[in-house]
Amino acid sequence: MKHIFSYLLLLFSFLSVYAQLGFCNGNSGAPIFVEDFGAGPGSVPLPNGTTTYLYSTGFPNDSFYTVRNSTFGNPYDWQEIEDHTPNDSNGRFLIVNADFTAGEFYKTTVTGLCEFTTYEFSAWLLNLLKVPGFCVDLGIEIPINVKFQIWDSNETTLIASGDTGDIYATAAPTWGEFGLVFQTLENQQSVVLKMLNNGGGGCGNDLVIDDIEFKTCGDNVVVTDELDNTSLTICNSETPYATTLTSTPDFAVFTSHFYQWQESSDGVTWQDIDGETNQNINLNVTSGGFYRTKVSEFEDNLSNEQCILLSDLYQISINPNPPAPNNNGDVSFDCSLNEAILSVTSNSNTSVNWYDAASNGQLLQANSLTYTANAVGTYYAETIDNITGCVSTSRTAVITETYTTAPTAETPQTFCGSVLLQELQTNGENIKFYTDQSGGTLLDETTEISDDTTVYITQTIDDCESQDLVAVEIIIENPTIYTDNFEILYCLDSTPIVNLFDASNEFLSDDFIGFFNSLQEAETVNNEIVNPNTFMISSEEQMIYARIEEGLCYEIYPILLVSENCTLVIPQAISPNNDGFNDVFDIQNLYDVHFNHTLKIYNRYGLCIFEGTNDKKWAGQSDEGKLVPVGTYFYVLTLNNEDNEVFTGWVYCNY
Repeated sequence: MKHIFSYLLLLFSFLSVYAQLGFCNGNSGAPIFVEDFGAGPGSVPLPNGTTTYLYSTGFPNDSFYTVRNSTFGNPYDWQEIEDHTPNDSNGRFLIVNADFTAGEFYKTTVTGLCEFTTYEFSAWLLNLLKVPGFCVDLGIEIPINVKFQIWDSNETTLIASGDTGDIYATAAPTWGEFGLVFQTLENQQSVVLKMLNNGGGGCGNDLVIDDIEFKTCGDNVVVTDELDNTSLTICNSETPYATTLTSTPDFAVFTSHFYQWQESSDGVTWQDIDGETNQNINLNVTSGGFYRTKVSEFEDNLSNEQCILLSDLYQISINPNPPAPNNNGDVSFDCSLNEAILSVTSNSNTSVNWYDAASNGQLLQANSLTYTANAVGTYYAETIDNITGCVSTSRTAVITETYTTAPTAETPQTFCGSVLLQELQTNGENIKFYTDQSGGTLLDETTEISDDTTVYITQTIDDCESQDLVAVEIIIENPTIYTDNFEILYCLDSTPIVNLFDASNEFLSDDFIGFFNSLQEAETVNNEIVNPNTFMISSEEQMIYARIEEGLCYEIYPILLVSENCTLVIPQAISPNNDGFNDVFDIQNLYDVHFNHTLKIYNRYGLCIFEGTNDKKWAGQSDEGKLVPVGTYFYVLTLNNEDNEVFTGWVYCNY
């Protein structure tokens, strides 16, 4: 059904363009048939069956023809010419002197065609008459007028036809090309070309024909990549390079398209790429080469080289990357000028760019074999090919450095409260202090450090600062601040010996505590009290100084030794009625002196109804919190001191 439908389309198309000359509007392939009539001296006849005209060995008369290599020396008023075929030697052409009766003068069969394929027929013609000339001057010139016909192989179906129209003589020889476009039918592999003379013989209608050709005719097909480029040039470092090629026809001739991608390393020898029969092809490019597609309008024709057309070429060129520059040598940094001039060499037709990193990084200077560095460090030179734009796959490191060694310092260093940077213990000259390993902020040497931190130091000798920064860890210790008012009370009537550690219960067990008789002695740690646990008091009110040390830190606290009358005064009555008088069993000189005492209250039956301590006084209540009845009660007071003194007696409770 497809072939019948195609045949009807073709028949309609050919009838509509009957008698129309023209050339392929698309892509004309390489000729599949050429008739240039050969080359050589003298004249030769056409093959049998090619013409109904008579052969002449000389210049032909009316109804005669010949095949020869020039018209020089002709006896007629003709142009003197050689054949049309370019770049041949003694090339021949067909000379026809028209018969007096219009009709066919040339016929040949063209084979090796493909069905349902569009072809272009073309031929070059020239009117042999010249101006001025006999026929022209008399006004009796007969112009040449040729009809071209394409028939099926049985010469029963006219496929295409066209007329040149009248072609008159010219002053100079003028070749003209004429053509027909046609499409073969189903199962058609050959056609018959006929040329007919539309005019009669006489004075004129003398012509030559040369370079008859048949070519396939199809679309112009362009191969492009994703960026709409028709070629690709990359550097070797960019491979493997992924790209997609697209074969795009212009639909000048074909209504459908079938593809076979091909590749070539030299653009001459081509190989089909297996399985690549789509309009697009995905490539992973690793080497240079050429790509194209074979295109046919019908799938069956794709495997026949005579039935296809070829797309434009897509060329991939891969340029080598230039070698990295050669280092002319690392350079010492001139600290007095604050610069170092670095240099490299590279191949001809290249330039050099300088960067601050081995890859990527910041461009420092372009197109220069030298670079003036204003800081110590490593710089990187990269080669660029000035023709291809390819860059070296690596960069050459060029180093400028100073030879000032880094300072030394003990780390960590511990201080109390704070420290000035200039107080750090370092070994070096002109020490500088920075905030981080890469430099950061330069700190003044008078900067006070009050928290744990790390600083980084360099030294500078002869204007050259060391490049390696040395870390110094600073640890700041802060002492415990005690808030108590330190005081020790003692009794005048007792032995004047006290335990200085009783000054405060805030003293930490791991603190180092020393006691001194004066502030100066405490500051200088001189004349420390040897036995603070049994300190002999020398006056009724005396100041002792406690030096408390935590690590490297210390604080000095005064301790007041106060003497007082410590004889116990035990009341014999209480009235716990909340009137503010005698509400509690208040024993004078007990609570501020004998901190560890215990007090027990008994009723008249010998039952202990209350137990008290330094923090728990008796206010007429039992241990259950109830007020006791009015009456006499008995106490037992145990001081729990060195002498383990015990006092007993009675107390009257009344409300």
